[in-house]
Amino acid sequence: MAENASDITNRCLKCGFCVNQCPVYRELKDETVSPRAKLRLIKAYREGTLKNDKILRKVLSNCLMCESCYKNCPGGLHTTDAIAEMRAEFRGKYGLDWKKKLLKAALGDKRLRKLSAYWARLVYNNFISNVPMPLDVPAGALSLKNIPRLKKALKNMEAGTGRAKKAFFFVGCVDRFMFSDTAEAVIKVLNAAGYDVEISPDERCCGMPLMISGDSASLGKSARINIDLMSSKKYDAIVSGCPTCIVALKQKYQSIIKGDAEYEEKLKKIVPLMSDFTELVAKNIGDLPPLKELNSTVTYHDPCHLINSLGISQEPRSLIAAAPGAVFKELPGGASCCGSGGFYHVYFPEIASKIGRKKAENIKSTGAGITLTACPACKLQLINFTRSASIKTEVMHIAEFLSNRL
Repeated sequence: MAENASDITNRCLKCGFCVNQCPVYRELKDETVSPRAKLRLIKAYREGTLKNDKILRKVLSNCLMCESCYKNCPGGLHTTDAIAEMRAEFRGKYGLDWKKKLLKAALGDKRLRKLSAYWARLVYNNFISNVPMPLDVPAGALSLKNIPRLKKALKNMEAGTGRAKKAFFFVGCVDRFMFSDTAEAVIKVLNAAGYDVEISPDERCCGMPLMISGDSASLGKSARINIDLMSSKKYDAIVSGCPTCIVALKQKYQSIIKGDAEYEEKLKKIVPLMSDFTELVAKNIGDLPPLKELNSTVTYHDPCHLINSLGISQEPRSLIAAAPGAVFKELPGGASCCGSGGFYHVYFPEIASKIGRKKAENIKSTGAGITLTACPACKLQLINFTRSASIKTEVMHIAEFLSNRL
């Protein structure tokens, strides 16, 4: 059961193991933005010694929600849960800003999400990406000239009947509407591993962008729709190529549907079936046909939710090792956040850019011709900053890497 903010702040030992692991603190060298200080400020506010919430709101907004603090906390404290709870309290008091209101509108309605993605793809691919841009035009920490052309939305599909196992593929917003090539690669690899794959047209956003914005209260309907979809048939696995989606489904939905006995029971039955793509394929690596050989140096960036929240790090590396001829080089600081942080880079572009540029320099130091990750948001961030630094490396999701080798 998730702890509330008061429980978390009361259990903090103030040891500081989290401080130097926090990407934001490492950039700013300001104790105020460290996880330890955030918990102390929340405690002071809860106890009434901090009267003005303006400072607290500003400090709590400056968090990537990467959970590196949780991974390095001796007490296993989810500082991000305390932050999300306080953000929810302030949302109730002050409402959402206009950016988050647009996000909520786009992600909260299935038709509007699809329409928004269609127009974004139409405008970007046909106009913006074709306009010569000698200067960087920022989109948060990203540069418009370094964003790859957007793929057509993924088509829905019913699971076939020719394979022994059946998987429900929770695609997620980015891979469904922007990187459908990644989603297609996930399907191809799962098929090769013996899974029929089903994708639903009724899938809703997992809700994580709104959860970390403090708006979990509005996700009840979407969460129940997603739970119904995953419970509608007997599946051998529920999988996503987006670790953030799996964290939402597997770890966060419990608190959203708390008190609803029917959906608590449904969720309890399907949680054991949920896996990140790398986790599921690593378990079934023996079912894949021999992979084609390549002659390239490969490096890998660990997505925060995959390594910090789900504790998955060896599985992606075992998949890379399965490719003959791949020379794997560990990425310096590979487990450190890339700076995307969902929409963090929109609100704190300078800090996110510093983190992203350092990540790109670390990639350059490996000399890798292929840079892999296992998260669509990380993929976008890495493409942007390696292109910006003119680093000759091909950034792709590990599903694409495996698909290309089949």
